[in-house]
Amino acid sequence: MLACGPGAVLSDVSAAVHWGLLTYDPPQPHVIAPASRTSVLGIRLHRTRSLDARETTTHDGIPVTTIARTLLDLAARSPTNHLEHAIGQAMRNQLYDHSAIEQVLDGRHGTTALRRATTDPAFTRGELEQR
Repeated sequence: MLACGPGAVLSDVSAAVHWGLLTYDPPQPHVIAPASRTSVLGIRLHRTRSLDARETTTHDGIPVTTIARTLLDLAARSPTNHLEHAIGQAMRNQLYDHSAIEQVLDGRHGTTALRRATTDPAFTRGELEQR
């Protein structure tokens, strides 16, 4: 995050891996930063006009999006099965906070998918059970 400047935090799939919600690493780390930042070679930079401080935290010394914001980002840019796996893992790890999720559901990209995933009981089942 240092390479992307002040206010940049680990996000998306990279944040989910850091939180222990997913077990694969993307080819490039995903970082979200203020829109004024320029791209950095080897980093998938997502720019935003406003990154609410309530949606960021530090986990194990790394600036990262909160669980709720991480799930919203996954809902916006990842396959549904990855989002569902991350939600299930957050529940198993006792990191899931539905009220925090409700706070990020404000019309941004991913809101509909995250709302659907958190109200559909299918996401709590494993792949074999779904079949």
